[in-house]
Amino acid sequence: EIVNNSPGSTSIKSFIPIESLLEVGCSCGPNIKAIKKEIDIKKIVGIDISKESIELAKTIMPQHEWKVANVKDLPFSYHEFDVVLADAVFMYVDSKNIEKTIRGLSRLAKKGIIIVDWFSEKEEIKNYHWARNYPKILENYGFEVKTMPFTKETWLNESWIQDGKLFVARRA
Repeated sequence: EIVNNSPGSTSIKSFIPIESLLEVGCSCGPNIKAIKKEIDIKKIVGIDISKESIELAKTIMPQHEWKVANVKDLPFSYHEFDVVLADAVFMYVDSKNIEKTIRGLSRLAKKGIIIVDWFSEKEEIKNYHWARNYPKILENYGFEVKTMPFTKETWLNESWIQDGKLFVARRA
């Protein structure tokens, strides 16, 4: 839905034009594979802390760049990517490191940040994961944020339907 340009849909590509994308916590690349089907992105880089996932991604989609790296220490240049994507990554980043991590993504993202994660008005632990108010955090870094909930039609996991959200932030 989010990359679809059909009438009435919320399209990431209409909200943020994307020519380069970095996914942090990419695993073996399923998000990149799905996005690439809908959007022609010239430069795609995926990072993950799992060497095995990165090796698998390299065999599945060798045309993209894959690196073993940690979201807390991103080895890229200022505004190197139009968009940075983090799907279910920040739920594992503790309170003392979240601001530094979001600031790092903000440094890399020329146009926007996309986060799929658990939401809470105040920072708290839900079902053993961190949940936060990502729109508020991203607005502090100069982003305009659209929040999209998950439904039974878009997501199968009840916990994610209740607590998970898609946050699409573009530079204001």
